[in-house]
Amino acid sequence: MTTYNTKEPLGSASAKILYDNAQNFDHLSNDQENELWPDRFGKNRLTWHGMEERYKTALANLGLNPVGTFQGGAVINSAGDIIQDETTGAWYRWDDLTTLPKTVPSGSTPDSTGGTGVGKWLAVDVSDVLRRELALPTGAEQIGYGDVTVAERLSYDVYFTGGSDSTIEEIQSFIDANEGCTIQFPPGDYDITDWLFVPANTKLKGAQEISVKSHNMNHPEYTSIIDSMFSAPGITRFNLKGAPTKYIVTDVVEATDDASISAGITLSDENSGLENILIAGWRELTDCSYERPNVAGSVDAGATPCFDMGIFIPAISGCSVKGVAVIGYFSSGYACLYLDASRSYLNNGSGNTFNIDDRLKSNSMCDLTVQDCFFWPMDYNTPTQNTGAVSAYGIKLKGTDRDIRDLTKYPTVSGAASNWIWGGHGTSDQFYINTVARGIYFDASLRTFNGDTRLSDTTTGNNGYPTESMAGRGSKIFFTNCTFRLGNIYLNRVTNFNMVNCYGEAGTFTQTNLTGRVTVVGGDILQSYQSVTLPNVDGSTPSVPYDTNTSPMLFSYGSGKNDRFQLFHASPSNVYFRPHFDNKIANGYYDGTTRWAWSNTYTVQLTTASITCFGTANSVNFVKPPRLPSFTTAGRPALGLVDAGAQILDTTLGYAITWTGSAWKNGTGTIV
Repeated sequence: MTTYNTKEPLGSASAKILYDNAQNFDHLSNDQENELWPDRFGKNRLTWHGMEERYKTALANLGLNPVGTFQGGAVINSAGDIIQDETTGAWYRWDDLTTLPKTVPSGSTPDSTGGTGVGKWLAVDVSDVLRRELALPTGAEQIGYGDVTVAERLSYDVYFTGGSDSTIEEIQSFIDANEGCTIQFPPGDYDITDWLFVPANTKLKGAQEISVKSHNMNHPEYTSIIDSMFSAPGITRFNLKGAPTKYIVTDVVEATDDASISAGITLSDENSGLENILIAGWRELTDCSYERPNVAGSVDAGATPCFDMGIFIPAISGCSVKGVAVIGYFSSGYACLYLDASRSYLNNGSGNTFNIDDRLKSNSMCDLTVQDCFFWPMDYNTPTQNTGAVSAYGIKLKGTDRDIRDLTKYPTVSGAASNWIWGGHGTSDQFYINTVARGIYFDASLRTFNGDTRLSDTTTGNNGYPTESMAGRGSKIFFTNCTFRLGNIYLNRVTNFNMVNCYGEAGTFTQTNLTGRVTVVGGDILQSYQSVTLPNVDGSTPSVPYDTNTSPMLFSYGSGKNDRFQLFHASPSNVYFRPHFDNKIANGYYDGTTRWAWSNTYTVQLTTASITCFGTANSVNFVKPPRLPSFTTAGRPALGLVDAGAQILDTTLGYAITWTGSAWKNGTGTIV
């Protein structure tokens, strides 16, 4: 504040005004403490010292420039140049710009080259440099991302900050608020006490991949492997425990309401996913307490699973499940990973919406990727049962039970009964890679609308094989480098189902007369084949039971089973050739009611010098005399009219005889 402060107008030449002006100019040019000083009208103005500070700040904001160390020596040329003291790790800038450039000799310290404080060396927070660089349009390149800013990258990669003691409502609220993001869950235990929904384009991601694959469940280390996953640091665990709400969300059985069910994690809209999470299915004991999965757990006949299934995908496309383990207790007939292929937006006859607050955005069960996962259901009454299948599955895909071969109820390929549904828009293009599952169950809604003649219709099939639908509802399903341990394989109403380099043990491999083409190549599938014959549309039973061993729909090569090439089947004692369809040498098809095959197959080893054709006959010149097939009189083959001219050696008579089309005759024409 000036001495007189008369506030006379600009231009006044009074002595007092001149005195105040001189006083203000003195502060403006020489004040080294105040960055602001009020003029004679009371308005704050920058002093030169203030201007210098603003200038230094502006230069620093343009970017700090490391130029060396006190120990190594350096030259400070501008306000943004910084130098490090290697003994402390601290960085400094020179505060007196009037003395720049400043030379720092090697072997120096801040104290030996001017000291610290205002007008000397000032410590610098180098994190400001990183913050400014990350704020630039190219800042994301500093952390491995391309043409996006860090703010943009962080906008779809967020961290759950609620802590492992958060309630299910708090977790769901956070997920909903960050729809479209990858939501990172830190290590720890999160109690999932009710349905948890993952919306469109959203992924829940844990701290690290769950890599357990369990070489053999009967090895002693099996218990320690599983137990360690529930106590090891660094793992994100979702514990499915408590008494969740149950809803009717499937439409499997016609004219009957499905059971209400509960699910842990639900991928409820397209392109949602899970990664690097351990999902544990708990059980409720007879004493009403809850227990985590424990392979050494006690036998409890009254125990029940808390949740019916671990992961639920209600006919949603584009989902991915990677680096996830689902271990524990789930209801009979359900699974660690349950895929529903019966859903639609239509209601059933009882008015069920098959939805929960309109969260389930079902469309089709297509374009699914499951990779590096472990699905291990346990017996909720006898957890120590580690020798065979349990009542739940590792993976289950289920369509509707209604039979769409009924052309009265479903008159067209896409038809559906009034107010009823029979599946989503498709179930196909599913890929399972490097995954372990304790049993799989696949039964979609294969288009079997052409009735019982499906396997005998070769007019639309390829290479003489029976016709099959490839347009969805259970087609194009691929398992690669997977293991089916201690569980069953059940296939019905699926086609183009492929297992490549897979291993299976301790269970059954079931197929039905509605199973489409199945290909098994490589690996070692040890489950025993089991055949199931399903009723005809009218409820009758096919007269000849279905037999997987003679089914033209199974291709198997190098898988530990007898090789089957569809057109022929090799076993240790026989080779069976299926009749070729093009010229109908024999009818050779199997449709669930009739089986046709050649009664005899003859093979001849023939060495010739030449084969010459004269008209309709062949002239064969032999290097050695030919040998005729040998039979006793009692064992002569039964031939027909088309076989006239065939010759055999009758070893009882001791000479060759010829078949005339109706009888065997000797060389003189006598019937013998």
